[in-house]
Amino acid sequence: MDNQYEIERQKKSEQLAKDFSNDVNSSCYDSKYFIEAFKKQHRTLQQKMFGVMLKTMVEIASDDYQVDGRNEQSKKVAKKFIRGYAHEVAEEYLNSCEDRTDSYYINKAEEFKKDIIANPSIYIGLSII
Repeated sequence: MDNQYEIERQKKSEQLAKDFSNDVNSSCYDSKYFIEAFKKQHRTLQQKMFGVMLKTMVEIASDDYQVDGRNEQSKKVAKKFIRGYAHEVAEEYLNSCEDRTDSYYINKAEEFKKDIIANPSIYIGLSII
């Protein structure tokens, strides 16, 4: 990639994060306006934006993400979402199996769970069944 392009993308992303932060930095912020604007976007763009939101949650849940009393709860919730997602992916896999009680399929489902918890973004946007 062209270095100038990367620099420009970084600047735009930083400005987007700053604008979003400034928008929500109000005691009377109401997310309904953002949600309504989001819903008006093209469906493909909604999918891409949702992917960014999921990857942001993955980053918040990571062991490298630093917290203090102000954002500690966000990390806890993000981790729970990821564990729940891992569980649901494993269940969906087992439900698609001929015999969900077969130890091969149970072990494979557990592998999916471990993979997702270790690297949650690995299955975002992918179907494993």
